[in-house]
Amino acid sequence: MRPSFTAPSATSAFILTPPDEGQDSPAAALSSPRSRLPQDCRIVALLSPFELAHFFPEGLPASIPGSPAPAITRHEIPEAAAGWDRFLDRVRPDILLAGWDMPPLPPFASSRSGHRLRYLCYLTGTVRKKVPRCWLENGLLLTNWGGSVSHVVAESALMMILCALRCVTANQENLHHRGGWKLPGRPEQSLFGRTVGLHGFGRVAQALARLLQPFGVTLRTYAPGTPESVTSAFRVHVCDSLETLFATSSVLVEAAPLNPHTLGIVDRRLLALLPEGAAFINVGRGPVVVESDLLEAAVTRRLRIALDVFDTEPLPPDSPWRAHPEILLMPHQAGPTLDRCRDAGAFALKQIGACLQGRQPEAIVTPRIWDEST
Repeated sequence: MRPSFTAPSATSAFILTPPDEGQDSPAAALSSPRSRLPQDCRIVALLSPFELAHFFPEGLPASIPGSPAPAITRHEIPEAAAGWDRFLDRVRPDILLAGWDMPPLPPFASSRSGHRLRYLCYLTGTVRKKVPRCWLENGLLLTNWGGSVSHVVAESALMMILCALRCVTANQENLHHRGGWKLPGRPEQSLFGRTVGLHGFGRVAQALARLLQPFGVTLRTYAPGTPESVTSAFRVHVCDSLETLFATSSVLVEAAPLNPHTLGIVDRRLLALLPEGAAFINVGRGPVVVESDLLEAAVTRRLRIALDVFDTEPLPPDSPWRAHPEILLMPHQAGPTLDRCRDAGAFALKQIGACLQGRQPEAIVTPRIWDEST
């Protein structure tokens, strides 16, 4: 059940009136008195010149469209915990717009109960290292870039699929470092007409499904909890088990969320079900896969592997993955390219506008989502 907002009058605050939905619901995250936004709320952007140039290449807007709030003001980024205390006491923002270069918030303390911060609109993805969970427990509304970059992640996944099938990394190694020409046996393969399995069917997988349409592929998925209306809209066959998905996919894309149910779920047993020479692509979460089992399968079953995420990041210099030049490795960079960060910037302004207009913003990070993030 969606929460309802009380529309603001000339003198009222913006207040969310939630139904009884439980502690981890978006409504509960906004139900505290801390979530009330005064009519004269202060919107402050903590953005480095680099972030400003790429998330808002035309500059910050003069005002939030459709809201009575004043313009967003830019402020120098505070340094560490002591800097945060001074900043919150002196600047007293109600809404913060921030990104990669924001220092982590200090642990929430009752002594900070007098500050005005109600909403942190985070421009990028993972917030776990930036915002301690206790801030959410004390009523801070937190959003991130949500699905605004899904299409760009899907674009990277498509690139990785094509590179894996066309043996791009093996060809580059052969041409650049071994003085060779064509690979023996011409192992390259085409994507056209293949069966592509999607483990997980969230926003990234859905965006990838759209990009794959011109290739005439057969799409299959295993994504417990995904409504049938969603998979039907994409004409995706829903497998009855993860085992079936792996056994019937010549290209397998990992896009499942990381949670207690998916941690280490892709192991030797599942990998053995993939057809010989299948492509395995991971743009989801590294810990979903047992890396030692995947590395073994890469050698013994000649899987075509492309990875953007790993158990340990950054990838250690002595990682065994570095010893296999035929495997495509990406430095967790499937997210937006700098030229598309503007999409996340526009999305963030939309969420701030929604909040100011008494509507629920998208991409709310609840305590439960915080727990499952990496």
